[in-house]
Formats: sequence, structure tokens, C-alpha cells
Amino acid sequence: MTKMKTMDGNTAAAYISYAFTDVAAIYPITPSSPMAEVVDEWAAQGQKNVFGQTVKVLEMQSEAGAAGAVHGSLQSGALTTTYTASQGLLLMIPNMYKMAGELLPGVFHVSARALAASSLSIFGDHQDVMATRQTGFALLAESGVQEVMDLSAVAHLAAIKGRVPFINFFDGFRTSHEIQKIETLAYDDLAKLVDYDAVTAFRNRGLNPDNPVVRGTAHAVYGDPNKNARTSDRFIERGDFFRLNNLQLGYNLPATVCGKLGISNLRFYVGGTRIFTITGYSGYDPSTNGGIDRMGYDYASSPLCRTFMAGIKFGF
Repeated sequence: MTKMKTMDGNTAAAYISYAFTDVAAIYPITPSSPMAEVVDEWAAQGQKNVFGQTVKVLEMQSEAGAAGAVHGSLQSGALTTTYTASQGLLLMIPNMYKMAGELLPGVFHVSARALAASSLSIFGDHQDVMATRQTGFALLAESGVQEVMDLSAVAHLAAIKGRVPFINFFDGFRTSHEIQKIETLAYDDLAKLVDYDAVTAFRNRGLNPDNPVVRGTAHAVYGDPNKNARTSDRFIERGDFFRLNNLQLGYNLPATVCGKLGISNLRFYVGGTRIFTITGYSGYDPSTNGGIDRMGYDYASSPLCRTFMAGIKFGF
């Protein structure tokens, strides 16, 4: 059942995010600060999310700290959210690459704002959000308070279902502080939309003492739990080839002519090595070898050069 309420864009985003959040890692930055403040206030009052829990709010010392807390919390199997804007979002980019690569369903609610250049700026712009397009996060935008209420839920539900982190953004000030009378979505209705199998699978993948696993590294680990050394045919190619390896063409001057020139013999010649190679191999040289204990391995060694020569040979 929906109810009509008057609120701004920040409150609408906070209302929806609270429903799907276990942990909120926050740090204030204009114009996103009201989202974190409202979530912190509701948590202090003991308000429950759709899972019947009170959101755990962590206020960090910087946006970079908030991003690290979001990453770690997601790795432990907790649905985690943060709220930021402008330079604050840029400080989170390093962690965003990891979250996207590790398929963690986090959601960042961003009230988009211009980035500071020669001086601080609080003007509305999408420079901050556009700077994160390469991280692997999905981007979802709203242009009004009602859209923020409706589509913020889509961001959380899609992140859970698709294992893709989301940036849910709207214009700073123009939408974040715009007050409208809108239809709110009841938590009971939102709870029916959650893919609980996906939530359970996400929690089961969480890092904890009872479920140890190595992630985010390709380093050698005793026992090779990630099976980095397993045999794979992914990079095997056919190495057969046909090559004209040596060729020389020459002409010996007749003895009668050589006698007139006062020499015993005279030969003109041209030649070459590794004239051409026919092969389907994509590397430099199909004849390369990794050594006596690595027959057939190509370690990207420098290929042998093609050479051409010409000469005259004579005797007296």
C-alpha cells in the first residue's frame, strides 16, 4: 500500500536504501549529506529494514575510508550502501574497480555535483559520475523525486539479482533538495520483490572464520586453493609451419673468361636465411622452444632474424 508523503530527493533515496541495507558506511559531503544523516537517525531509532534488522551505520574518517568499509563489508556478506558526491566519489574509484570485479552487490547513492578545479564548486553537474564509467559499476539516473523513490529500489534489487554494483544518481540540489509530494513504496511491498535465493547465495559467499577463502590475489598460496597452476588448454596453439630456411643462387664464370681476366675462378652469388614462413601460429616464431625441460613452450623470446646477403668469390 502506498502513501503520499512530502520529501526531497535525498530523503527518498535514503528511505529506499534503508530497506535493502545491512550496513551503511558514511562520510558527509555536500549535497549528499542528508541521506547519511537520515539513515543514521533511523538506525538510532531502531527502525527495521525489509530483513527485520536495524541498519548498522559506520561513519568513517574520509570518503576513501567509507569506500574501504563498503568493500570489506560486502566481502563479509552484508548488503552495504554509501552516499557521496563530487570529489568524494572520485576517492572511492580504486575500491570500485575491486567491487565490480568481485561481483559485489553494493549501491552508491550519489547526488551529482561538479568537481573542484581552480576553486571549490557546488554547482550541479555530472562530472563526478561520468568519471566512474570505466569502473564496471552500472549507472542509474533519476530526474525527479518520484523517480528517485521508484528507481532507487530498482538499483538495489538489480544489484542483488545481477551481482553488479550500482551507482544510483540524481542532480545535486536540483533533485536532492527539491521537495515534492510523492507516493512512497511500503517496505512490505518491497520485501516481496527481493530475490531471497540471491541474497542467501551472497551471504554464503561472505568471508568469515568458518568459510575461509583467498580472494583478490594471484599470488602463490600453499596448496594452490585458487588452482592458478592447473593445466589449461586455453593458450595452446598449433605450432606446425613450413619454412624456406636457406637459399643461395650463384653463377660461376666460365674458366676461359676467368683465364683472360688473370684469375682461376670467379663466382657471383646472392642468398638468404629464413626467407619466409607459412604458419597459423600467432606468436613471433613457431620454432621457438622453452628449453630441454619446457619443450613446446613459448616464453615470448625474440625471434630469429631474416638475413640476406650478396657476394663475389674469386681465386688466383
